[in-house]
Amino acid sequence: MILLPLLLVAALLAPGGGSFPPFPYTEPEELVTNFLTPPRNGTTEILISYLAAITQFSGDFYDELHNASQNYSNETDGVNTNSINTQSTCFHMDFEGHMISGALVVAINDINADSEVLPDYYLNYVYNNTCGKELSSTKFFMDHWKRGAKAFIGPEMNCRAEALMAAAQKLPIISYKCKDEKVSDKSKYATFARTVPAETEITKSFFSLMHEHRWRKFTIIYETRPANEELFQAIKQYVEGENLSIKKAMEQTNPAHVIDRQFVITNVSRIVYPFSEVTKERELVQTIVEETHQRTRIYVTFGNVRLYRYILLAMGSMGLMEKDYVLIYLDTDYNWYNAYHAMNNHFVRNTLIAQQESWDRLDSEDRRLVNYSKNALAIIPTPVKLTSPKFMDFWHKASDYITAFGLPKRYKVGSVRVNRFACYLYDAVMLYAQALHDVIVERNTTDIESVVNDGIAIVEKIIGRKYTITVYCRHIPIWMSHLCKVCRVSTCVLTKTAMLRATTLFYRCKRCSPC
Repeated sequence: MILLPLLLVAALLAPGGGSFPPFPYTEPEELVTNFLTPPRNGTTEILISYLAAITQFSGDFYDELHNASQNYSNETDGVNTNSINTQSTCFHMDFEGHMISGALVVAINDINADSEVLPDYYLNYVYNNTCGKELSSTKFFMDHWKRGAKAFIGPEMNCRAEALMAAAQKLPIISYKCKDEKVSDKSKYATFARTVPAETEITKSFFSLMHEHRWRKFTIIYETRPANEELFQAIKQYVEGENLSIKKAMEQTNPAHVIDRQFVITNVSRIVYPFSEVTKERELVQTIVEETHQRTRIYVTFGNVRLYRYILLAMGSMGLMEKDYVLIYLDTDYNWYNAYHAMNNHFVRNTLIAQQESWDRLDSEDRRLVNYSKNALAIIPTPVKLTSPKFMDFWHKASDYITAFGLPKRYKVGSVRVNRFACYLYDAVMLYAQALHDVIVERNTTDIESVVNDGIAIVEKIIGRKYTITVYCRHIPIWMSHLCKVCRVSTCVLTKTAMLRATTLFYRCKRCSPC
């Protein structure tokens, strides 16, 4: 199943490979020294831990991939997919470390060059690549702690176990990508903060929409991936909380109608990851809709946009989109700049076929999707194209410093998604330094070690602090204000945007109120 994505990666690599470092890889100490600003005289080091997920392949992987590509194009039986899958255990399309890690070095250098932030200290870092593996992540976390790390930036893909370990040591951990809702529980993860919105923020928008239209029953279909499971659990928890509130509010005034007002998840269907348009999972989607449509009018999906497309096709083929049925798609990582590209490369068109085949054929599947889309809604972050001189300077520096991790420079500004996570990473480091500085000034003590080790106090200073690079939000308590607060929430002015030739309605924030 992983062969096609890997062949695509191979096609994008420079001749001879080399865009990704060999596995395993940890950056040499001299590279760190070369890129970090030299410490000022008389300053004391504070070590921070950085755990990223960076794609890596073995040294002979490119030869095997080249052979597999030749065999695949010749339609022979010589493709050794087992060998390729074994060597690609450090590969995933969700990894961002190979694009954004330079932002960490930019932040550390900016802090070390600023005489007004931690003037008696300088930051250094220790780094490892987790390959997105939780066991590797926890192992490296402990290794970095033994080496004297006083703050933890990350990990990129998993954070629950690491947040618990950080809380046990009373050290701050700041996530720039992990969206696990569980770690928002401050009674258990007291030293955890993050610069990326939690999964629950999009659920608030979803339930605002449900409240507005008085929709109570819905079916969920999603792909079995950790991030999707976290979002499902967030929705389930929100349902339980909402139903409890409704019951308490009505048990005195109108107890007979409590059940009518409560939310009900009528069915939950999980599709094996990865969902593919060319496998039996497509038929499974049709079966799920056929078996559930008499119990609900509202279908909800999230994560994989291809799955969204085929749920819409299944509903449309049964005539449901001509009736009072609705499909709602939740996407926390939406990353298209404008409606045209979103429709042609994301929501509607099958990108496995030529664009002419999508639109010139009157009976094409994609044309049918457009017609079915009149009752389809998506709740997405508002994409912001970052072109300001400040951001461009930041991105060019980050591209220079990416070589500290054994990676090539990438001067071309990346996608909205990449931009976003690079900003979240930079601000995670900056917020830590500024918060630590404020605690040191407030305490006015010679026992600096006690301050550096007080993760609870440092995180309390982080909450509510202004971001520096991230433009999607202003303060951590409303970091999710770039997500559309649909219907009843007043922080954003809402617009309904017709996308391309479709009548799909997308709830998007036009602007957010100042903080």
